[in-house]
Amino acid sequence: MAATLPWRSSAAVLEGRAGGSTIPPLHRAPALRRGRYALFLFCKIVRVHPDNVHPPAPPPAPQPPRHRLERDYLRYSGMGLEFALTIGILGWLGWLLDRELGLAFPVFLLVGVFAGLVGGILRMKSRLDAASPKRRGDPESAGQKHAKHTEPR
Repeated sequence: MAATLPWRSSAAVLEGRAGGSTIPPLHRAPALRRGRYALFLFCKIVRVHPDNVHPPAPPPAPQPPRHRLERDYLRYSGMGLEFALTIGILGWLGWLLDRELGLAFPVFLLVGVFAGLVGGILRMKSRLDAASPKRRGDPESAGQKHAKHTEPR
């Protein structure tokens, strides 16, 4: 006959069944082990096994930065818009000044367009120089594309 377990139900003992409940009752557990038994009971009821418990999913990886071509496209289109607006606004201010003064030849319009053109070119050049990578020792960045380097003997 199979060994009887202390938590078998009395009905199982009377009927002569070797089985009975496989879950020990909580009130019969020793006082120090009640927490473990409660966890055991919970795992039996929910049918959780330590091998089936998965850690929470890691947070999604951050999106990669925009593609370099897209960033460059946006940067350069913004510079082009700034260039066109500089010329347009200064030309418009020159046209207003010509109209207020009643000049027959649009002198201030031409001055405004020329000042906008020069200012836009200088602004664009300074922004492009700031955006370009400066590499020390690179002959292409120093303007020495075809210079030969010799090693000292």
